[in-house]
Amino acid sequence: YNSHSGYIPVSVPARMGMTKPPPSPYRQLQLRCKAAGLPANKSFDVLSKQLAEYEASQQNGARCATSPDLYTAGGETADGTGHLIPGPYGPEWRPDYPVTYAPLFPLLSSLLQFSPSAQQWSDLYWWFFGYPGYLWPWNVIYFTICYLTYTYTNPEISRCTEYRFDWIAELYVRNLGLLWMIAGGWHALLYTFKAQGTMRKHDPRWQATNSDRFVFGDQVYDNVFWSCVSGVGTWTAFEAHALHSWANGTAEMIYTDWWSSPWYSICWLLLIPIWREFHFYVGHRALHWKPIYPYIHYLHHKNDNPGPWSGLAMHPIEHIIYFSVVLIHFVVPSHPLHFFFNSQHTALTPAGGHSGFEGPVINGTIPAGSYFHYLHHRYYDFNYGEATIPLDKLFGTFKDGSPDGYGSKSKK
Repeated sequence: YNSHSGYIPVSVPARMGMTKPPPSPYRQLQLRCKAAGLPANKSFDVLSKQLAEYEASQQNGARCATSPDLYTAGGETADGTGHLIPGPYGPEWRPDYPVTYAPLFPLLSSLLQFSPSAQQWSDLYWWFFGYPGYLWPWNVIYFTICYLTYTYTNPEISRCTEYRFDWIAELYVRNLGLLWMIAGGWHALLYTFKAQGTMRKHDPRWQATNSDRFVFGDQVYDNVFWSCVSGVGTWTAFEAHALHSWANGTAEMIYTDWWSSPWYSICWLLLIPIWREFHFYVGHRALHWKPIYPYIHYLHHKNDNPGPWSGLAMHPIEHIIYFSVVLIHFVVPSHPLHFFFNSQHTALTPAGGHSGFEGPVINGTIPAGSYFHYLHHRYYDFNYGEATIPLDKLFGTFKDGSPDGYGSKSKK
């Protein structure tokens, strides 16, 4: 009612033929996030930030699709090292080639059938001695680190007859320094200084911030926390137990003279990364069992866009399972170098494998990344192992990453 004009028409409910009032700004933001396939049950500020990042990545994708300096005809990147394909957060980098397994086990299969080819022998040679290959650079680098730390930073064995805070703390600080050198180094290179930009980056996003998925609301802080507190703590505990056992003479399978059995020592050293891969597949597959996944392994899979610190970001129980790979040295004759190479390899290699980039990076000079394992983070039910032992192919969980390739037709 208007005192000057008398009664005038007013709005009525929509069910009587009139329009509804517009949704609130927060509701509008939720609807836009849902339309983009983004989480919509967060605060207004978080939704605004994630939508802005998504829209920026979509604009970058459109620019890549039309700009010849970034994206050439046929979808190839400008440096000819892969393809950009549409993704939920913008263009995702993919290699030109599908994921394949190392030539070791195909050759062994052919040997059992007495039919190895010259090409298989050549492939094995270059896989083993080539660059990048099985030996060089990373396994040689990790063994060098192991030898130096074992020789110069291990506590005297006579101090380890009892569990004491002093020598265990020395181990912890040593291991913490190694992890910061490797994981922190990869993070500084690729994420702090962004020396590679987004070239050959699997996912166009950087590490998450202001996210309630992670401790402290930040993916990097979360990953550093779990890696340094639980990860390095568990790693150190296994090493401390080994040193205590050797000091008290209860580790009967340990021998201290490397050259008493040189061929055995060298062969066992070369097999340790393969043993690690087998152990990793078995433990990893078990952690994906539905009754326990939501309580343990879920923490690692929060990192759908992994970075160097994501590799060792695990639940404490998963850390125990993961580092139990070193227990084989209590039942198989081993030199202390075997044990420490195994433990350090287990702790340090995930940083490069979870870098989020596919090497070689930095002008094509440094091998990095594992597209095989990135596909596991991307699709969850595939590629539980790694690319040496074909266990995923044997058990039907292998995905090679190509649109029409192995695993692309799976119903999973």
